[in-house]
Amino acid sequence: MKTIILILSFYSIVISGCKNKRAVLNDPGSTEEIITINIDIPEKKQSHEIESIAKQYDFLKLKNNDSCFIGRINKAVVYGNKVFILHNKGVHIFQNNGTFIKEIIFGRGPGEIQYPIDILVSDRGNLEILDNIRRSILIYDNDDAAFLNEIKLPFRYIQFQKVDSENYILYASNFLSNERYYYHIYNVKKQRIIQSYLSKFPSLAKRRKFLTTQNINKINDRVYINTPFSDTVYAIDNSLKIFPVFYFDYGKDKLPPDYYRTLGPNDATNKDKYNNSAKGITSLLMVGNIMYFGFSFRRSMVQGMYNRKSGNLYLSDSGQHLLTGNYIRFYPAWPIGKWEEGLIYAIDSYGFIEEINNLHKNSDDAGWKEFRRKNKRIIALYEETTENDNPILVFARY
Repeated sequence: MKTIILILSFYSIVISGCKNKRAVLNDPGSTEEIITINIDIPEKKQSHEIESIAKQYDFLKLKNNDSCFIGRINKAVVYGNKVFILHNKGVHIFQNNGTFIKEIIFGRGPGEIQYPIDILVSDRGNLEILDNIRRSILIYDNDDAAFLNEIKLPFRYIQFQKVDSENYILYASNFLSNERYYYHIYNVKKQRIIQSYLSKFPSLAKRRKFLTTQNINKINDRVYINTPFSDTVYAIDNSLKIFPVFYFDYGKDKLPPDYYRTLGPNDATNKDKYNNSAKGITSLLMVGNIMYFGFSFRRSMVQGMYNRKSGNLYLSDSGQHLLTGNYIRFYPAWPIGKWEEGLIYAIDSYGFIEEINNLHKNSDDAGWKEFRRKNKRIIALYEETTENDNPILVFARY
C-alpha cells in the first residue's frame, strides 16, 4: 500500500547566467551574474511516487498546559537549546525537547507586546520581536527572556532582519500606502532610515492583501529579499549595496513586463485575462543550498524547492511532498522557518490524526501492518497526540 503524492513535475534545471540589465535602486553596477531558474510548467499534472526530498526529519511535540496553548504558527526560530515560536496568539519559548519555558506578556507596559508580527534571534541569542502596533523592536535577554530594550521605528512594518549590529532591514509591504519603497534600512545609532530599496508599482500601493511570508532571508553576510509577485530575488551585502542574484523565468506562463504598471487600482487580479499566468514569488525561505518558494498559477498556489548546488527543481500543487515522501502527507503542514540543516514545518494535530485515521480506514490489514512497521516514529507520535494538542514541529534535513 502506498499513497501517491500528486506533484506537477520533477525537473533537472539547466542554469543559465546573464549580466543584470535592469534598473535597480542603489545598484552599484555589480558585475555578479544573475542565475536564471527556468520553470517550465506542464500542461497537465503528473503523478509520481517519490521518496522524501528530505534526507531525514525529526519531530518535536510542543507540550501543552494552560500557559502555552498556541494557535497557528507563523514562524519558528531555533537558537541553542531553545525554540522561539511566533503564532497568532503571541510569542512562546520552548526548550528543544518541547518543554514550555516562557510566554511574552501582552500589554502596554515596558517589554509587553501588542501585535507581534515577526521575530528573530540575534547573534548573542537575544530574542527580538517586531511589534506592528507599538512600531518598535523589543529585545529580550537570552538567559531568562527578561526585557532589555525597545527600539522605536518610524513606521509600522511586518518583517525585519538584522543586517549587522547597527542596521535592520524592514519590510513595509503595502501597509505604507504613501511610501514609495518596500524596504528600508534603519540605523539604530542614527535613529533614522538611511537607505530604501525596491520601489512599488502605483497599482499595488493600496493592495494590502499582497503580503508575502518570510521573504527576508539572511545567509552569512548577505540578506536576500523579494517583493510581492516579483520574479527576482535580490541580495544586499554588508556595504548595503543591492543587486539581483536569482531570476525565475516562467517561459510562456510569465506575465507581460508591464502587467503591474498598467493594472488599475480597482482591478481584481484574480479576474483579469492573465489569470492563468505565473505571478512571481509569494514566499521565500533559503537555507544552505535549498531555496523554498511559492508562486500563484491558475488561481492556485504552487510550491517549489530549488537546490542551488545540484540545480534540481521540485514543483508541487501541494507542499507536502517537499517534506514527507510517499506514505503520508501530514496534511495540513506548512513551512514556518529554517534551521542550520533544513526547514521547519508545523503539523496541525487535528489534521495529523485525521490523516492517519483515514490511512488506516482505507488500508487492508496487511497494508496497515506494513505501514506501522516502517513508520514506528509516526505511530508513536500518533498514539500520544490528541486533537487539541499544540502543533507538531518537523525538522527536515536536506
